[in-house]
Amino acid sequence: RAQEAEPFLLEDFTGRTDEETEFREILGHMRTFVAEAGKFGITVTVEDYGGTMNCCSHVKYLKRFLDEIPEIRLALDSGNLHFAGRGEDILELMAYAKGRIAHVHLHNNDGSFDAHAPLGEGGIPMKAFLQSALALCPAATFALEVPENTARGARWLAENGFITGERKAWQ
Repeated sequence: RAQEAEPFLLEDFTGRTDEETEFREILGHMRTFVAEAGKFGITVTVEDYGGTMNCCSHVKYLKRFLDEIPEIRLALDSGNLHFAGRGEDILELMAYAKGRIAHVHLHNNDGSFDAHAPLGEGGIPMKAFLQSALALCPAATFALEVPENTARGARWLAENGFITGERKAWQ
């Protein structure tokens, strides 16, 4: 039987109070949401979102979600923290969250906007990122998020040894 649930969106900081106060409010809502989802066997992930006014674009808040809500998982986006522009280290976040990363988005950018550029074209150390992801979260699923360059992205993955196989549909 289908159950209805109230949708929950992590909103941007509003500036009506300080970030810490707003984060505690968001955290309370997220705890409730995760608990309700768990009743139906649903695992909730939180993505490192690149909007600079969103708590999910701050490593310190992502770590607190992981620390304070044991059931939550991370959907790690290779480009979002880079785009947020605070110089936060995605590899360090990945090491912190090891075992809790459920899904990974693969794309690159130069930090000026969230370009979803081909994997080898941008400021993200993509080889190091993928090597760490495969070592630290082997059960995670991966999505190639380069809509206009999917074949190029797949070729880059193959050329760099991240995917192998006889059948290569992008050739």
